[in-house]
Amino acid sequence: MHYWRRRLIRLATISLLLGACVHSPPPEEQLPENYIKLAQRKLSVIFHFEAGVLNQGQQEVFSRRLARKLRQTYRVEPQVYRFSQRYRPPAPDLYYRMVADQVDDLLIVELTQPQPGQLRVGGSLKTLADLRERHRIRLAPTATQGTAHPDSLRRWADLFLLATTKVWRDPGKYPRLDPRLALQTLYQQRACEQVVQINRLLLKNDGPEVITDLRNYELTQQKVAICENYVTRKRIIEKDRRARFGIHFKEIKLSKTISQALRSSSQQEKIFRRLAKLTNKPVTIHAQPGLLILEMRYHPRRYHQQTKKRPKYHRDYPLIYLDPFISAAQSLARIQRQALSKLPPPEREILREFGLRLRLTRLVDDFAEIDFEVRSEAVIYSPIVRVKMGKHAPTDVESATDSSQEYDSLILGPPRTASGKTTQYGLLTQFFEHRS
Repeated sequence: MHYWRRRLIRLATISLLLGACVHSPPPEEQLPENYIKLAQRKLSVIFHFEAGVLNQGQQEVFSRRLARKLRQTYRVEPQVYRFSQRYRPPAPDLYYRMVADQVDDLLIVELTQPQPGQLRVGGSLKTLADLRERHRIRLAPTATQGTAHPDSLRRWADLFLLATTKVWRDPGKYPRLDPRLALQTLYQQRACEQVVQINRLLLKNDGPEVITDLRNYELTQQKVAICENYVTRKRIIEKDRRARFGIHFKEIKLSKTISQALRSSSQQEKIFRRLAKLTNKPVTIHAQPGLLILEMRYHPRRYHQQTKKRPKYHRDYPLIYLDPFISAAQSLARIQRQALSKLPPPEREILREFGLRLRLTRLVDDFAEIDFEVRSEAVIYSPIVRVKMGKHAPTDVESATDSSQEYDSLILGPPRTASGKTTQYGLLTQFFEHRS
């Protein structure tokens, strides 16, 4: 009995000692002056040195000292960036790099010269996701005489750290990095490439997502879709800017004999010279069972230059001319004829029945295409044009009157309805940039 009584007394004593040693720290307003709460957070530091204030070696001394003191004080390994120009807010590429590294806080340190002979050290502390300023840190200006000495620079770094610890004593009370909020921040800066990159990070790292705010989620997805469309268009335009004229051949499910005959016929020098006069962008010959398509770029300036002296309307109806593209149509017919001469009789008859189509394209996915026949070198166009413009689905547009065939042209109806909506004729006038 005495043994168990002594055992219980010993356990009670140990519990009291543990309770005295392990306790929660006091609220921030009651913390001792030198008390810093630690938190598992990541920190980036941007140093901005105004031009002419310090040389590169002196900048190195100051930034290394402050980074080391921050590491010792907050138990973090800060990512350090130094710039000789103002960097607020961070450029989108740098901001994305910080988000990808899961940085929570951003400390901006500025060394400026408010007046000749003076040096000021200041800065601000922000949460990275929303770039919201949480604290402003500023030291009084000092004379620059003697400031450039390494010991003086280290002292200034220590003073800045002391000023930081007085205001930033509980890092954990601020929100941690939220990539979705960072995505919104980048969208406000119109940094679409980085928005798309962050969205890819989210898709890669996230498991099943619980959506608590459907409206906010939908708005975010709309912004991502807008940026993805912008980035895609930008890349296509940049690629097109570097593109040069050439003839490319693409086939789908054709026999090897027909494919080879068409490919070799499309590379004739006469065809090359004729098409090079029409465009400086790549031309593609598409071959598939029953159909040959010549795809080339539509150049509004060239079209309007060729038709500037012609009427723009026929009895108040918009008029679109097709004869500027006769040379392209004749080139495709010539490729077909040359290929026929290289084929044995059975396959020759198959290729002879292939339809011919001219497809004019614009950036990014807009096109207008029309079927045609060639009889004794005369090109006869179909009265129907298929057009794809903007977000509208591909639409067939038929000439308003049959008399247009006499002029190798299309006579169109009204471009808009009474309510102002674009008609199928309006899509075609937009594609060709019809001018009054």
